[in-house]
Order: sequence, then C-alpha cells, then structure tokens
Amino acid sequence: MRQSCVRQAVKEVRWLIEHANVRGSLRRPRSTGSGSFYGPHEYEEFVVAADIPVELKILPARLPSEIGADATANVLPDCAVQEQDILVVGPDRYRVTDLQRHDYFGSITHIGLTLAFERLHHG
Repeated sequence: MRQSCVRQAVKEVRWLIEHANVRGSLRRPRSTGSGSFYGPHEYEEFVVAADIPVELKILPARLPSEIGADATANVLPDCAVQEQDILVVGPDRYRVTDLQRHDYFGSITHIGLTLAFERLHHG
C-alpha cells in the first residue's frame, strides 16, 4: 500500500512540474575553473546539457538579500542538474547556486534549485 502511495506522489509531482509549461535549457561549463571564481560567464563557454521542464518562481526584489537567491525552481530528479550549471529560461539566465533533493519515503520526487540571476559580462 505504502509503495503505491509513494509512486502516486512521485507521478503527481512530475505532472505538476511538466504542466507548469516552462522549459529551460540546462547548460554546463565546457571546462572547470575558467573565467572567474564562479566559473565561466560567456555562452560559448557552455554546452547544452539538456532541455528540461521547470517550475520557476521569481522572487520579489526584497528577498534576495534575505535568502541569497533571485529565483527558485523545481525540476525532475532525472534532469542531472549540478551546482554551477546555468539554467536559461526565455531571455533570462540563472546560475544554480544550491540544489536540494526532496525525498518522500525513500523516493526522490523532485530537485529544488536556488538560482542567482546571471548578468552577462562584456569586455
């Protein structure tokens, strides 16, 4: 009985994320340690790792100083996201600064991301 409830919960969280109707391009640095302390910043320094469904929440301007994030997102556990990856959603680009796997009775339902808005560096 419990396993069927867990499977149903995992299925429903997947449905919610997929039906948020937002897609993101998950990008990963070609090499580590280039650019700056936070890694590369220019698009040509990244490879597209995946195109994934995303449930995205842009945080109000007053919150970033309180929690250190510009946005949060939920993604599916099979998307293979890593810290320092870049998530591009529409014209906006975010660096994944933290991730947390959400466990429901031994099954990962989704991964919560903490995102920092990336400003492109020129020059």
